[in-house]
Amino acid sequence: MKRILFVDDDDSTSRLTAALRREGYEVFVARGKFEAFSAIQHGLEEWRAFDLLVLPVEMPAADGLELIDRLRTAGTGISVLALTSFLDETLLVELLQRKCMDYLEKPVSEEDLIERVRHMLDKEMEEKAAH
Repeated sequence: MKRILFVDDDDSTSRLTAALRREGYEVFVARGKFEAFSAIQHGLEEWRAFDLLVLPVEMPAADGLELIDRLRTAGTGISVLALTSFLDETLLVELLQRKCMDYLEKPVSEEDLIERVRHMLDKEMEEKAAH
C-alpha cells in the first residue's frame, strides 16, 4: 500500500485525505512543516518511508518551500505534490528548482487530486523499474 503524507495547514483538507483513503492509499496527516519533517525522518528510520508528500506551498507561520529545502538538504528524495493558491512564473521556477514533481492550484477537487497522485506514483514506479 502506498503511503502519503498530507500536510494540512488549516484543517480544510479532510475531504481530500478521505478521498485518498477511499482509493486505497495509507494517508497520514501532519499539522505543519515541523511535524511533516519529523514524520518523514521517523518513517525513514523505521524503513516505512512515505511515497509522496502533498504539501501546501503557502502555510500560516511556515513556507512549504522551506520544508522542501530542508528535506532536500537532509537527502530525502520524497516526491512532492505542491498545492498552491497562486501560481506565477516565479513560484513555478522555484518548485522546479526544488525538484517538485507536480502541483495543483487550490481549490483542489477530489478527482483532480486522485488523478494527479495516481499519475505521480505510477511514474515513480516506472522510473524505479527502469533502474
